[in-house]
Amino acid sequence: MPNKQRLDEKDLLKMCVDNPKYLSKALGHQDDTTGLVTLEEKREMLSYFYKSWSGLTKYIYRQCAEYGKVVDFPLVGKFHRRGQDDDCKFVFVPHIDFIASGKFQFP
Repeated sequence: MPNKQRLDEKDLLKMCVDNPKYLSKALGHQDDTTGLVTLEEKREMLSYFYKSWSGLTKYIYRQCAEYGKVVDFPLVGKFHRRGQDDDCKFVFVPHIDFIASGKFQFP
């Protein structure tokens, strides 16, 4: 992992593939091995993660920006549009359980 102060989505997706926690269960393995041995398998899984991430972010944007709706993810938080101006600023309000589950630094 790169030595950065902040992680972007590409770093997070690579971490999911390189050090998966629940991936073995998703792939149907009974033990803790992920089954991702070759570089090609890891690239394929990274592609699936990216497509999921891309679809999710497009969904959030469309619901908030175009329809003016609030997107609520249980145990994660809510996304909504701030104001009615054209520059489309968004707000994320984390759920209390989301904050309690990790160690976060807020600016």
